[in-house]
Amino acid sequence: PELQTPRGYYHVTARLQSIMFYSKWPPGSPYYYAPVHVNYAVRFLGTDFFLHDYSARKYYGPGTNVWHQNPDGAWETGSHGCVETPLDVMQWLFNWVTVGAPVVVY
Repeated sequence: PELQTPRGYYHVTARLQSIMFYSKWPPGSPYYYAPVHVNYAVRFLGTDFFLHDYSARKYYGPGTNVWHQNPDGAWETGSHGCVETPLDVMQWLFNWVTVGAPVVVY
């Protein structure tokens, strides 16, 4: 809950393909995460907020941005402020969106 996606009106500032995300928190921090490969990422705020695919997640949508229990009973962490999507959705979005396009987080 401490790392919520900030609500507001933004614009796409960058489109990136095949990148690695590295935790800005050190190992041992409750916010630390192992390096994550992302196929498609669309930055919308500063240097840390993206819409991106995350293939390790099985379920997406409301409530999955924080520590939660999935419909299959498994517990899973939330995002660190990013908006995570299935790969096929993010591939479509990446190919469609342009730098400067509006992003609304509500």
